[in-house]
Amino acid sequence: MSSGLPATVSSSRVLATVAGALALAVGAADLGPFAPAGLPFAGAVLVGAGVLFWVGVILQRRPGASGRWCVRAATAAALAAGVGHLAAGGGVAGLLPAVLGLSSVVLSALPASRRSWTPPRFSARRLVGAVGVTVLVLAGATVAGAAVAASPCSFPLVATSGLDVSSTGTGDGMRPTGTVSASDGTRLAYYAFVPAHPVAALVFFHGSGASSALGYLGFGRSLAANGVAAYLFDVRGHGASGGPRGDTPSPTQLTADVSTDVGVVARAHPGLPLFVGGHSAGAGIVLNSVGALGSRVSGYVLVAPDFGLHSETEAVAGAANFARVCQAPLVAATLSNGLVDGHRDAVAFAYTPAQVRSGLIPRYTAAMAIGQNATDARGVLGRLTHPVGVWIGSRDEVFVPAKVVAFAHAAPARLLSTSVVEGATHLSVLDGVGPQVASWMRSRA
Repeated sequence: MSSGLPATVSSSRVLATVAGALALAVGAADLGPFAPAGLPFAGAVLVGAGVLFWVGVILQRRPGASGRWCVRAATAAALAAGVGHLAAGGGVAGLLPAVLGLSSVVLSALPASRRSWTPPRFSARRLVGAVGVTVLVLAGATVAGAAVAASPCSFPLVATSGLDVSSTGTGDGMRPTGTVSASDGTRLAYYAFVPAHPVAALVFFHGSGASSALGYLGFGRSLAANGVAAYLFDVRGHGASGGPRGDTPSPTQLTADVSTDVGVVARAHPGLPLFVGGHSAGAGIVLNSVGALGSRVSGYVLVAPDFGLHSETEAVAGAANFARVCQAPLVAATLSNGLVDGHRDAVAFAYTPAQVRSGLIPRYTAAMAIGQNATDARGVLGRLTHPVGVWIGSRDEVFVPAKVVAFAHAAPARLLSTSVVEGATHLSVLDGVGPQVASWMRSRA
């Protein structure tokens, strides 16, 4: 018995339906909290284009040309939004709805005999229309994706630390020198070590799960003893800084924080050469912030730097299991620009319960992990126009010194200085490298 549905389904309508679905999906992701500047506007236009695509598909079931005009208008909007999406760094995915829309427009202009197909018969009724099929497929894909994103992450308890933390201690009772207000109002704490007549200033950030009071104060004092004004900042969600532990509103907020911190120190020391640096993942935050710092910086100080997940500088033994990564929330947060799983725990560090009680952060959310991962370290190093110094211990447990040095050579040779500190581990390198860093800064200042 007939269902009353048409026996043929226009191929152009199928393409327009899929174009609408893609426009809605990409547009929604562009509106996520992790989206860089410019992407949300493109996302809003894509969402509007997606709705218009589907309105056009529905109208094409009726006589008249209004449905075709809707699809054409949606295609034009999707093309403009796709170009904006690409320009804002969103990649080519934003252009796919426009490509499908253009294909739909072309097919709709063909003779009817060349743009229709007959769906197969089932025992009870014919295949439902293209919109229904597409919606069912998208619903299934959405459910499957949600199931993957919601899959539990297993972070076993840690009995022994993945690092030699004997040099970090539990702080020496020093309180933060002060705080600055981030762009979202969060208070960011810092420890200042300023000699009477500094020749340069350094803004420095600690590594994963740590804080300035845990292993970095001696480094700051050593720099000050050698003529450098050192400002050690606690990353938000760490140490004496505000914010949920191990979390950030978005990865771009960390970049904004670095810019704020640098601005405060620059105003405190007008005319003084200003360097920015970090240890381990702190170096990753700095590399992600290079574009926002511009000419305010005279150079970069990278100590045992983490050049990112794809740098292939990580050790495969020793403390290779220092960080345990759960991929599901990282993938979901990345693809959705933080709409899904952005603040779910995604990385666990091999810190023992006693170390956690001392102030170390055992877990990072996807937002914090993405923000500290150097997304394009090779490209950033290659585009540097200011000097960069790299120091790493010969016994570093997390990274392979030779690979770190080799990777650093992506920077222009005339700007690069590297040093392997004999006998130093990932953390103990901070104990004796202060005079070397200060000397290097003086020579570049």
